[in-house]
Amino acid sequence: MLLVFIYMAIGWFLLRTQLRNRAPMGGWSLSGLSLSAVFPTCALMHGIWALYSIKGVYQYGVHGLIVDFLSIPAAIYFLWVVHGLYRESLRDWNRITGEGELPAAVLVHAG
Repeated sequence: MLLVFIYMAIGWFLLRTQLRNRAPMGGWSLSGLSLSAVFPTCALMHGIWALYSIKGVYQYGVHGLIVDFLSIPAAIYFLWVVHGLYRESLRDWNRITGEGELPAAVLVHAG
């Protein structure tokens, strides 16, 4: 259930960042939009898995336990990075500091 919370938080900050940065970037970040959709669906999958496990429909295997155990610190770290970028307290290494524009491959222009 911890992964459900962490993944939803990551999706929330990714989506808020996309909404905030759309106008200044002149379009959407396709990778950012994709990640904004992927993390909540992962949270949903983990929530359904937990519900079925509680009801005894699914049984936990050792491989799933190991993967989920290792996923928790990785997800916490990713949440820390995404939240830091959202708050602008971490430096975005993709951000252009001069008078240049972002490469066209990075943006999906909205018109």
